Amino acid sequence: MALSDRQRKLTDVQRVPFWWHTIDLGDGIVTPGQTSMHEQELRVAGIPRSLQGRTVLDVGCWDGFFSFWCEQRGATVTPIDSFQHTDFVKSKYGVQLKGGEGFRVAARCLGSALKPRKREFTQLKGSFDIVLFLGVLYHQRDPLLTLEHLSRLTRECAVVETHYLKGESRPVLQFYPGSSLNSDPTNYWGPSLSCIELMLRDVGFRSVRLVNTWQRDDDRALFVARK
Repeated sequence: MALSDRQRKLTDVQRVPFWWHTIDLGDGIVTPGQTSMHEQELRVAGIPRSLQGRTVLDVGCWDGFFSFWCEQRGATVTPIDSFQHTDFVKSKYGVQLKGGEGFRVAARCLGSALKPRKREFTQLKGSFDIVLFLGVLYHQRDPLLTLEHLSRLTRECAVVETHYLKGESRPVLQFYPGSSLNSDPTNYWGPSLSCIELMLRDVGFRSVRLVNTWQRDDDRALFVARK
């Protein structure tokens, strides 16, 4: 007997060994993401609502929640990931990923033509109207150089979500050796809020707005930086 669409979706979702994003795939099926829908909506708060005809680069797309969100609102989306998160998942959860498994399943279930591209962000050329830089900055060994490249790639605005150093008013960066931040060996930096704003202005963004902050396993902040 042929599987129904719902059964096929459920089987595909269960074949993915680890989900980070919580994605509603329809037919009552939602991926069992480590990040809640509420947390994802906190990040969505920084993305412009009018996306029709605009180009979006989703850096560190992982399972693709934000890529699909933008695509469904009319944007032309380029999703990229270095799949650095596979080291984090193996270190903290003991699960081995190849990278892109969840994205491909979600795309198939949603009828999306998007495909995750394995790319190093700093090697990209060209520019995009909007760049999503969600959960990426603190993974970069050279954060200011990374933000310079972010500025070069951005035509209109960048949406930047990052871990931040709470309770520090000075523009400083704290270094995290080894796996000392969230058991993740790819976490390097904790910038203060003022440090994030000043770095973004230094690399060429004319206006920088703090949208919100929240706490999960660590302290998080969301900024919108405009050219």
